[in-house]
Amino acid sequence: PKGTNGGVSALGTAASVGGGLFIGLVFWFVGFCTCDNSNIAQWPLIPYGAVMGGLGSLIDSIMGATMQETWICTITKKIVKPPPMKPTYKKIYGYKILDNEEVNLVSASLTAMISGLLGILIF
Repeated sequence: PKGTNGGVSALGTAASVGGGLFIGLVFWFVGFCTCDNSNIAQWPLIPYGAVMGGLGSLIDSIMGATMQETWICTITKKIVKPPPMKPTYKKIYGYKILDNEEVNLVSASLTAMISGLLGILIF
């Protein structure tokens, strides 16, 4: 259902890739405007940003689907976020390891570390 933790949608994935593309574009633009004699091409960072945005989305989805509990209301058939617990709430999957904000923090941190390390190796 809509709102499921770890869910993957075309729109959400496109937004993540677009966000990474935007970050890469801003990095390139700032470098273009501030570095007069750079002999190293900076444009590859634009698609690199897009790829890393997609990777971050994937990491977030995997973590959300596994490390975060997902509950559904059996009456409305909508995803809910307890507490408070109600008798109509049913756990459908996931483990209570992280909440949504913690998943976001850890996935963003992992993506930043992976992006930096791969950037050092590639560029």
